[in-house]
Amino acid sequence: VSQKEDKADLIFDETLFDTGSWTIKAENPGGFTAEIPFEIRFQKPIDYVLALGFAPSISVMGKSYKNYFPIIAPLAVNARFEVMPFKRRFGFFGFGLSGNYFQVENQNSQYKISTKSFAAFLNGVYHKVFGNKKFRFKTRLGAGVVGFLGMQFNFTNGLSSPEFTTFYLAANIGCSLSYYINSSFFVDIGFDWQQVFMPNEISGFVVQSLSVGYQF
Repeated sequence: VSQKEDKADLIFDETLFDTGSWTIKAENPGGFTAEIPFEIRFQKPIDYVLALGFAPSISVMGKSYKNYFPIIAPLAVNARFEVMPFKRRFGFFGFGLSGNYFQVENQNSQYKISTKSFAAFLNGVYHKVFGNKKFRFKTRLGAGVVGFLGMQFNFTNGLSSPEFTTFYLAANIGCSLSYYINSSFFVDIGFDWQQVFMPNEISGFVVQSLSVGYQF
């Protein structure tokens, strides 16, 4: 309030308000009232988030995969693209695509087997910003497909099986923590559980990821 008491400055914490139209109503001791409309908007209405990284996969459930391949597949990469159009004070909501790719092989006294695998999911996504906007906690839940490409047995007698490719429906749930170096670049550590619905069993994989990203 000014010394003459003819004006006042109001300061609000914008994190306490949802986006939208608001009205300030003021009344002086004499009963005179005034209403001032104002709007709260995010500087960026929509965030576009891209992340790429290293993502080893660990098989923790199901016998079919473990019977032929190592539990850990270290030669792996992942990618995520997310669109966040719904922003509220308690978090941001959106949707995205995520996927990972790895190569794996195994060998014993009778044969050598190798394959390439990929997973692709359509997710619902939630982001919570905290720590003076330096950190984001991100969660995702979705469904998609997991494929094993060009799987082949090479036997020690010189014979080889035909290459074959299989696809399975799968579900994904994951979370990650991002640290923003500036308003756009960030580093991200995450974990995803991928459940693969095979004909005779359900297999499960934990995908750990260390990524770098950019927010448009």
